[in-house]
Amino acid sequence: MKANPYPDMVNPTDTWSGSRKDMMFGDTKVELHFLGLNHGMGMTVFVLPKERIAYIADLVTPNRVIFAVVPDFNPREWERSLSEILALDFDRAVFSHNEGANPLQGGGKEEIQAQLAFIQDLRAGFYAELQKGTNPFLIPSVLKLPKYENWVGYDQWLEMNIWRILSDEFMGPFPWYDVEAK
Repeated sequence: MKANPYPDMVNPTDTWSGSRKDMMFGDTKVELHFLGLNHGMGMTVFVLPKERIAYIADLVTPNRVIFAVVPDFNPREWERSLSEILALDFDRAVFSHNEGANPLQGGGKEEIQAQLAFIQDLRAGFYAELQKGTNPFLIPSVLKLPKYENWVGYDQWLEMNIWRILSDEFMGPFPWYDVEAK
């Protein structure tokens, strides 16, 4: 935030580090869960345990394939983070982006599981094509995932999603840094 200030942005007065912090706002407890490098440098999932609600920004967009080439995402870490989110104790979730039929109603673990399945199916499909002997650079134009063809962005972004998997598998993840070393 200090490196990229905006005129209408106010820097926080309280900060935290580590993988979890609990905060109280009156009698409302909010759990902050930092799940590592999955998207950006500080993606946090918020859980209100009494209300059994989670707020998940960007890591899950129900009924939509991944946006373009998913800049500043680390797909393998994203998969790990989604599995950890599924293990958190909540029933309902609010998503910052939602292409569902009733986006304001939020969702639940089903949408998180579907996002995880999409990333896993994308990677599995990529490797299945490699096993068939498909030239890696042709896979983005060959691989289809019909299970997701009704998701928003399928025709526009699926090839770019596959290019991202290809580049991460052959060149290593981006972004990456050692979270523990800081």
